[in-house]
Amino acid sequence: MVELCMFKNDDSARIPRRLIGDLFVRLMTGEKKRRWKGELNLVFVDNQEIRRLNREYRGKDKVTDVLSFNIEEPNSAEATFGEVYICSPRAVAQAREYGVTVTEELLRLACHGFLHLLGYDHENDKDSAKMRELEARYLTR
Repeated sequence: MVELCMFKNDDSARIPRRLIGDLFVRLMTGEKKRRWKGELNLVFVDNQEIRRLNREYRGKDKVTDVLSFNIEEPNSAEATFGEVYICSPRAVAQAREYGVTVTEELLRLACHGFLHLLGYDHENDKDSAKMRELEARYLTR
């Protein structure tokens, strides 16, 4: 099984660690990735760090809410198969904007990032609809 490791490099929001862990298990089970091995790092960062990552790896010099990076194949306990970076201040702002709690928005962003690592994307309308459907499924408790 893939182990989820969480790191907090920003104090903008209280991180719902247990809820994110439960979401991760639901998603990995639902996507039939239970046999994957290794580690996934979930890192909470500030506006400056997410902007730096977005500029360096995607060529976009702006703040974004979540970035996902596949790193290694998930086939050994020592592998780091991916990293998801969530911008805590952006999550707080979006929660206000969308009329949801910060916890709900952090869970949505974590789910979105995890789905990207599993190969889902939103480059066209069909793919976007599929990602929204999966997010709704896994975020429903």
